[in-house]
Amino acid sequence: MPEPAGLDLLRRAAEALSLSDRILVMREGLIRQQGTPRDIYGRPDDIFVADVVGATNFVDVTVRAADNDGIACVTTDGTSIIAAPGHAPDGPARIMVRPDRLHLKVAGSVPDGDNR
Repeated sequence: MPEPAGLDLLRRAAEALSLSDRILVMREGLIRQQGTPRDIYGRPDDIFVADVVGATNFVDVTVRAADNDGIACVTTDGTSIIAAPGHAPDGPARIMVRPDRLHLKVAGSVPDGDNR
């Protein structure tokens, strides 16, 4: 017998992320994104969804290169950033930084694992 389906309206993102198998984020009656909590938190479709589901910062950058190792970016003050692997065209962009996923390295140090 299949599990019964349930629908809850959760207004607190932390509660929705921890209790739900699937999440639907709406704004002004329109669906902005739906998916698993991991997808919604880790790969939001837009700035609104990113901001709704957790603490985040946005940084304006210029993308220099993107490959399977990461997205090489430079901030407006010249700071180099390697973002998580993905696809991004060279040029201006905005990256999302979650405080719980930020790893800092001293310039010139040898990476010791995932630094994204």
